[in-house]
Amino acid sequence: MPSYHYRAVTASGCIRKGHVAAANENELVHFLNESGLELIEAQEHKTTPLTGGLRFWRERVTLRQRLTLCSQLGELLRAGMPFLAALQTVASTAPSGILRERLYSLARAIGHGNSISSAFAQHPQLFSPVFVAILASGERSGDLAATFANLSEQLRWQERLQSQLRHALRYPLFLLCLALGVTTFMMTMVVPPVVDFLKATVGVLPFVTRLLIGATTLFADNWWKTLLVVMAGGAGIALARRSSESFAVRTDGWLLAIPGIGPVLRKLALARFAHSFAVLLQSGADLPASLRIATNVLGNRALIATAVAAERRVQAGQPLSQASSDLFPPFVVQMIRVAEQSGQLTKALDDVARTYDGIASETVTNFIGALEPALTIFVGALLAWIVLAVLGPVYGSLGALGQAP
Repeated sequence: MPSYHYRAVTASGCIRKGHVAAANENELVHFLNESGLELIEAQEHKTTPLTGGLRFWRERVTLRQRLTLCSQLGELLRAGMPFLAALQTVASTAPSGILRERLYSLARAIGHGNSISSAFAQHPQLFSPVFVAILASGERSGDLAATFANLSEQLRWQERLQSQLRHALRYPLFLLCLALGVTTFMMTMVVPPVVDFLKATVGVLPFVTRLLIGATTLFADNWWKTLLVVMAGGAGIALARRSSESFAVRTDGWLLAIPGIGPVLRKLALARFAHSFAVLLQSGADLPASLRIATNVLGNRALIATAVAAERRVQAGQPLSQASSDLFPPFVVQMIRVAEQSGQLTKALDDVARTYDGIASETVTNFIGALEPALTIFVGALLAWIVLAVLGPVYGSLGALGQAP
C-alpha cells in the first residue's frame, strides 16, 4: 500500500505533519478528516528496498512499545470505551513513527468492517501469530479487556527475560571483546617487532616462541582469508538452511547438542513455548490449535519438528502427556499427566510456565557463572603465553651474557 507524507491543520489552527499509509489521496483525506485534521498538502513516499529497510530499522517497534500499547488498550476497554475509539485514542497519543502509522492503519481497516484479529494479522512484522491467535480467541469470547491483560502479561514476561539476559551477558561480552582486542593488538602491534628482535639476537628459539611466531605470521598474513572463509561458510549454511528443511532441522539439533550452550537454548525456547501455550489455552483456543500456534515462538527447527509431531499425536487422540513426552522433560510430563486426570490442564500448564521461569533463570545464571571464569582464564593464559614466549629468550640471552668471560 502506498504511503504519504502529509501536512495538515487542526480545527484550532495547529499544523501537524506525519506519515501514513493509504490506498490513495482520497482515502488519506477521509482518514485525516476522521482524525479532526484538514489536509494541506501530501506527497507520496517512494520507498526502495534499501531505504525501506533503513527506515524500518530506524523506526522499529520495540517490545516495550507493544507492551505499552496492550496495557493502554486494556485500561481503556475496562473503562467501557469501544475498541475502535480506544485504538484511535492510543494512536493519537503514540509518538510519531511506524507504530503510529500502523495503529492508524488498523483503525481504518476495522472501521471498514475487518475483524480486529484479521486487521492485526495484516501486520505480521509487529504482531506475531501467537499475539493474533490470542486476540482472535478474545474476540470470539467478547472479553477483549481480559485478552489485552493476558497479552500485557505475556509481553511483560518476555521483556523481563530479555532484560535478564542483557544484564547477564553484559560482563561476559565485555570480557570477550577484551580478549579479541588484546589478541589483535598483541599479534599485530607488539609481537612482530619483538619477534624480529629475537630472530636477530637469539640463536635457537624455544618451542613456545616458535609457536608464537607461527601464530603471529598466520594471523598477520591470512586474517582476511580466514574472515572470507568464515563469511562464505556462514552464507553457505544459511542458504542450505533455507533450501533444505531437513538440513535446517539437523543443524538446529546439533546446536542443541553443544555442551553448555545447547541446554540453555533448549530451556529458553521451552520457557517461551510454555508461556505462549498456557496463554492460548487460557484465551479459549483448543488444545491442537494452541500447540500448533505456540510452535512459532520456539525458534529452533528441531524443537518445532518435535512440537508439530506432538500436535499430530494429539489430533490422533493421544493425551497431551503422552504426545509431548519427546518435547518436555519427565517431571513436566508427569505434571501434565496428573492435570489431565484431575481435569485442570489449563492450570497445570500455567504452573509449567511458571516452573520454566525459574528453570530458565537458573540455567542462564549457571551458564554465565561458568562463562565468566572461562573467559578470564582465556585472557590470562593468552597474556601468559605471549609474555613467556617473548621474555623467556630475552632472559636466556641476558643470562648467557652474564656467564660470558
